Amino acid sequence: MYISALVLAAVVAAKPFQMSMQPPHRETEAEATANAARLATHVTIGTMASIFPSGSNAGHPFALMDTHAPCHPDGALTFISMPISLMQRNLKATGGKASYALATPLQPARHNEYALPRVSFIGNLTVLDDVDENEHERLRECFVSYHPDAAWWIPKDSRGAHTSRWSRLDVDTIYYVGGFGNVGWIGHIPVENFAKELDKEKKNKRKH
Repeated sequence: MYISALVLAAVVAAKPFQMSMQPPHRETEAEATANAARLATHVTIGTMASIFPSGSNAGHPFALMDTHAPCHPDGALTFISMPISLMQRNLKATGGKASYALATPLQPARHNEYALPRVSFIGNLTVLDDVDENEHERLRECFVSYHPDAAWWIPKDSRGAHTSRWSRLDVDTIYYVGGFGNVGWIGHIPVENFAKELDKEKKNKRKH
């Protein structure tokens, strides 16, 4: 977008009264849905948000970096939760109500942050206490493929640094911002469509 602006400025300077302005292509809902799925597959470090349930900060939001992997079906996202964490204590006290945001990594000198896609997933984070061995192994293999360092805090590992649990963010609402409003889709994305695109994106990733 920045480069296009420079090109546009050069054209205006050279031919100030002869250029024809064509409206830019605006991202469609379908394209936004596919891009949200790409973010969920390839950008697996985001920001989790909860609400303080009580105390002097009661009602205030609390947000910190977190990591996920797209290891569950139906558009749900997989996390490793640690009961010791303040985030997890907040979530437990508020019925698991959570938001999780992802943003396209900035490419230095090429883009403005506001021109890049970002997405927020709103739903409930459920801690999974009864995970059988087959499912545990599937989740472990999947999660570590996205986050190799997570091998040190995988649930059920007696050598782990902290007690941890598998958890699943069941997404109820998705809000997407594709960049500036003249070219990027801004608004809600149907969860069922996102889930289908996420399945496609995960299959494409496995092929490579």
